[in-house]
Amino acid sequence: MPGKTIVVVEDDPLLRTHAVSLLGAAGLAVVDFETADEAVVFLEERDGDVAAVLTDVRMPGRLDGFDLAVKISMKWPDVTVLLTSGLDRPTSLLIPSVAFLPKPWMPHDVLSALEDATGRG
Repeated sequence: MPGKTIVVVEDDPLLRTHAVSLLGAAGLAVVDFETADEAVVFLEERDGDVAAVLTDVRMPGRLDGFDLAVKISMKWPDVTVLLTSGLDRPTSLLIPSVAFLPKPWMPHDVLSALEDATGRG
């Protein structure tokens, strides 16, 4: 999957900027959105061009991160989803393409979790 895009969905502008900078510095193509609703529009337009989505759980808009993960797993099953939250801690994730990273996450944790999705591992 080299060359595919990583999508960052985070409503906190500082965290979003940090994630985009981290992934960009690792040589990954990155786009970012404030809401899951915006990310879905992008995913629909770029069908097949996204390797992974790093998304916060709680966000403004119609969809939250859990909703986004379910939608992605149903419509784009090859896209890996990394859910992240400092408040919500799922006891289990029944979707194989979804992983959970607690906040505050460490850069190496994010990069390691994305290795398989981008084919860089």
